Amino acid sequence: MASFEREPVIAAATAILDLGGWCLLEACVDIPSQRWEARLLIFDLDADAVADAVAGDIDCEPEYDVRLSGCDRRTLLPEPADGRSPVLPGRPACERCRLAAGAAPRS
Repeated sequence: MASFEREPVIAAATAILDLGGWCLLEACVDIPSQRWEARLLIFDLDADAVADAVAGDIDCEPEYDVRLSGCDRRTLLPEPADGRSPVLPGRPACERCRLAAGAAPRS
């Protein structure tokens, strides 16, 4: 079960946004095989707003462990430096997740 700690989320969001990415919240849907699914693509450039969106999603689905990762703003694919693949290769991250309201998307 996920618990929300605001400061680590703000730090992670700041790192992702500073690299020019969007923040992507993922939920672990199968713990033994470590299968993660994209849950929320956050189109906001403010780390505090990202933390608010993460907190709201955790309130909706508290039974999942979650992590915050980044994706490229132009392609919506995982950031190459991230080392993780939150979705199937070649598929945009937003195909299976909700979009968080915030600043208008821009490249």
